[in-house]
Amino acid sequence: AHAMVGDDAEPGAEGEDAREAIIHRLHEGERLGRIGGVLVLHSPDYSGQSTISVGNSWGLTSTLDVLKDIAGGKGPAKWLAALGYTGWGAGQLEGEMTRHGWQTAPGDAALLFDTALDRRWPAAFGTLGIDVSHLSAVAGRA
Repeated sequence: AHAMVGDDAEPGAEGEDAREAIIHRLHEGERLGRIGGVLVLHSPDYSGQSTISVGNSWGLTSTLDVLKDIAGGKGPAKWLAALGYTGWGAGQLEGEMTRHGWQTAPGDAALLFDTALDRRWPAAFGTLGIDVSHLSAVAGRA
């Protein structure tokens, strides 16, 4: 499974209030489904009824207007739609990260929008210099 949680805006950058709202919702354990039934992560060239801008890198829209605009040729140039969501309890995501349940990588539009789905996971690890063929599902001690 892949997840994208953004936090790339510099303090005072455009979109910081929206970024802080998303981070606050995650930290408070809010289920993202409360902000809409469909979530579309897209390039920043589009803004709809519920679009949240994250820095100058991404847009996140959770209302049907984005799907109608995509179908009509007026939507974002690049987009990914999610028909579902996950939610975390307060502190759950941070706990999972401290137990190494997640691997983070820099946000990259080319990775998300231009890389084939079956190549995204190894490509994301590749940005960190990690060859996924060297990973093991078995834990051990050195």
